[in-house]
Amino acid sequence: MLLRDFISRYLESGAKSELGSAHPFPKPDVVREGESGAMTQGQEGGGSRYGVAYVASHLSADASSAHNSQSKGAEVAYVSQHSLLHQEPGLQECFTVPEYTMGRLAAANAWVGTAGTVTHLHTDQADNLLCQVAGYKLVRMYPPEAATYMYPEMRGGNGALNTFSPVDAEAPDLETFPLFAQVSGCMETLLGPDDTLFIPCGYWHYVRALTPSFSLNFWF
Repeated sequence: MLLRDFISRYLESGAKSELGSAHPFPKPDVVREGESGAMTQGQEGGGSRYGVAYVASHLSADASSAHNSQSKGAEVAYVSQHSLLHQEPGLQECFTVPEYTMGRLAAANAWVGTAGTVTHLHTDQADNLLCQVAGYKLVRMYPPEAATYMYPEMRGGNGALNTFSPVDAEAPDLETFPLFAQVSGCMETLLGPDDTLFIPCGYWHYVRALTPSFSLNFWF
């Protein structure tokens, strides 16, 4: 279904394909984290600094038994939706923007955390490529029509307005959210190093790190 969606959006109906060409990262004064729509003016980020050595030393994880890992009782730390590649421009030498963005990149974000980090059910305002650099993540996706059963809430942040669901996708409270029992079309996958998942605009998605993890996402 997701492959058909990608083909219909970008490779059919006269859509111009730019596959095969490499695209540089946008300059930090053009796009910032969280801006999933039109490009806006911004600044380079400040604060904590990360490097390749830091990431590598914290993300050597084995995939065995990862799918069922819950990391209960463990400390959880999460740097989410962070413009790391603009804050540390040297890291851009280690990555390239996926060619599937067709040169229409709106934002690039880093997600670094321990096992057990969770990004709750939500939708994005742009098409999304979720690229797993290190570690393993469980991803659940639901089609846009599932919104009827998601108890959607609008929340703003980082210049973007997203729709979230208060439902826990893995352990839903059906007494509080009984409509969720009617959701259909769930797709589940395990992302490992070098895997990339296309998440179309409007698709609900939930992500949980099964091991220490480093991901990049590209909105386009």
